[in-house]
Amino acid sequence: MKFSEFKKNVDRDRFASLSPETQSAANRLANIFGNNYVITSTSGDTHAPGSQHYSNKAIDVRIRDFSQQQ
Repeated sequence: MKFSEFKKNVDRDRFASLSPETQSAANRLANIFGNNYVITSTSGDTHAPGSQHYSNKAIDVRIRDFSQQQ
C-alpha cells in the first residue's frame, strides 16, 4: 500500500482485513494523490447502520493541500 499516512486513531492492522477491491481502490487513490492522501477510517470506527465499513468494503479518506483548481 502506498498511502501517505493514517489518521492517528486509525488501526493500521485493520487495513489488511479490507476486501481486495477496497485495498485496490485505496492504492489507486494513493497513486493519484500521493503524500496528500490520508486514511481517516476503516472498519474499526462507528458508522451508520448498514455501512459498507462493517463488511470491510469501505474506507474514509482525506485529500489535503490542493487548491480548488487542482
